[in-house]
Amino acid sequence: MDPSVYQAFRRIPPNRDEWDEASHHLATVRRLSALIDNYSADKVQEADLAISALANNPRLRNSLMRWPPDTANPPSIEFILQFFCGPLSSHPIDIRSAVDSHTIRNVSRQALRQSEHDRGTDLVSLFADPSMLFILPAVAPNLLKYSLAFSTPAFLKGLIGDEKITSNQLISVNLLFVRIGCAEFKFTEDGFKFDAKALGTEWERSQFYAHQFILEIEKDWHLHLTRLAATNPLDILAGVVVPGDRYKGINTEYFSSQPASHGSIDYTNMYLPGDILAGTATAWNTPLSPGFEAYALECGLTQLTFILDPHGGKERYISIESPNAIPGDDPVYLQVGSYPIAKLYKAQQSSTSACDVITIMNFIRILRDQFFKTRLEEGLGEAVAMNWTHKA
Repeated sequence: MDPSVYQAFRRIPPNRDEWDEASHHLATVRRLSALIDNYSADKVQEADLAISALANNPRLRNSLMRWPPDTANPPSIEFILQFFCGPLSSHPIDIRSAVDSHTIRNVSRQALRQSEHDRGTDLVSLFADPSMLFILPAVAPNLLKYSLAFSTPAFLKGLIGDEKITSNQLISVNLLFVRIGCAEFKFTEDGFKFDAKALGTEWERSQFYAHQFILEIEKDWHLHLTRLAATNPLDILAGVVVPGDRYKGINTEYFSSQPASHGSIDYTNMYLPGDILAGTATAWNTPLSPGFEAYALECGLTQLTFILDPHGGKERYISIESPNAIPGDDPVYLQVGSYPIAKLYKAQQSSTSACDVITIMNFIRILRDQFFKTRLEEGLGEAVAMNWTHKA
């Protein structure tokens, strides 16, 4: 395939049904490969079914690699398992055992990393696969043409990062290509000077890579929220307790139905011109418990006075309030808008439910910050995580 065609195709969202099915089977293999003990016969059978489903359907394997679905030479099942569950992953498995006998024999991370030479050999073998050579001309034409980078263990080990090998952070296909892209840019900029270790770890020093990494993390935020939504409504997760028997009774009745999820999570990937990922917008629909919603509507909104937002057109109303606006004390004024059209408005005292809403908003903000910081530490190290997350 022509490199430009391949790059263009990678920006097209995959077929959702095929992608979901392929991802499900791959997730099963990953999950089972991570098990160290208690590997029972039923798990062997589950692994067998997942591997067989991928092995027998080339469209699913193409989907995982973001190749055109009808590509004549799809990646082999061996390559898929090696790429996603082998030395690039945090849960490496014995590929020969998985493919030949449809069982997964665990290989301890310590044994896999006994020798740097062995680790590098694994990676050289992976990058020498014809399926990888199908990709590399589109990602790193100069490295491929003017160096022996993809047969040099030191360079390939740098793409993972020695400190990241023990991490729980999987390296996605997209991020691996971005890491190679950082090396390609540096190699070209330096006039084709090849320093294996420095080029392999160039992504660790690249602000562009850190930004791309954050965009990748942001794509996973909705999955984190989905897991949260399966546990409790957002107000309960934030530690807010509704007062009064009536509102508690509403929640008791709600939980008696044993809902599988508390609200739904929607997300949309946003793109700049040229199909460049700019970010992901995520929404948690109806995240609050019905008891809290009733409490806020009946005991919060009724106490507030709304005004037409002077900067929001004809449809938006706002309430100017503060928990510090206590009757009898000095008045509290809040600024609406910015210079030169800013105005000061006298704030009314926040209701208890409004203070609870602030608690919930702070909780979700802190939760998101912690999610990003943890993922950045796993993928790029503590120093980078500190630079790219809130300090307080």
